[in-house]
Amino acid sequence: NVMINVTKLKQQLKQGDIKNLYFFFGEEKYLVDMYVKKVTDMALGDGLKEFNYSYYNEDNESYEAFADDVEAYPTMAEKKVIILKNTKFVKLKDYQKPLAELLGTIPDYAVVIIIEDEASKLKKAVTDVINKKGEIVEFKKQSVSDLRAWVARQLSAKNKNMNPADAEYLINLCERSLEKLSVECDKLASATDESVITKKLIDELVKVPVEYKIFEMSDHLLSGNAEKAYGILNGFKISKEQPIVIFITIYRQLSDLLMFRLLGEE
Repeated sequence: NVMINVTKLKQQLKQGDIKNLYFFFGEEKYLVDMYVKKVTDMALGDGLKEFNYSYYNEDNESYEAFADDVEAYPTMAEKKVIILKNTKFVKLKDYQKPLAELLGTIPDYAVVIIIEDEASKLKKAVTDVINKKGEIVEFKKQSVSDLRAWVARQLSAKNKNMNPADAEYLINLCERSLEKLSVECDKLASATDESVITKKLIDELVKVPVEYKIFEMSDHLLSGNAEKAYGILNGFKISKEQPIVIFITIYRQLSDLLMFRLLGEE
């Protein structure tokens, strides 16, 4: 199946090119949500959103309700948007033929967005129709350089900046998650009147994942710096981290290091 990436989708939307049918999948959930909102806002414009927007997921799904929805004209608007997020009927064998027929004759006024975690969740009959009528879009995890550019844009909009090494440090602390980065960039920009956001401010304000601190603690243990290792351990105690989580992570980190050392000797 032919698929496009987020950059291509962004270009299409900039040109006002909205398809009737989309299949969004991939790891970067923050971007999926962002582009569902962009497509919805563009399609509905100033129309009555509450009457022309439907959202189905595993809690309220019904193929019959969805089919009726597709065939019903929008209310006082040119288009309507229907979201199917992780709905079971999209994947069930019994629904493949009727679903492919329904999507194959999708009216011009309908914009249907199907969202799944993986491309393999949809059967060929349905993806073939999506290819003909719309777009299959993959939302991959962003690379570090993409994320650095994204952080720079977010901060620039707030008249702030950060040097590239500190931006990369922040990206790793946020485990390369756009969702976490978005929250932390807002927090950091609001916390200072200075134009440059420093590593010192990041360390003060950004909550570091336990694994990240444990890697640092293991480094201190291996280099014999007991005071710094105990400092991190004390931080875990204050924040009431589970001892078993800390123990397992230290064990895993040290066993990896031992394996690399033994492989090196081999």
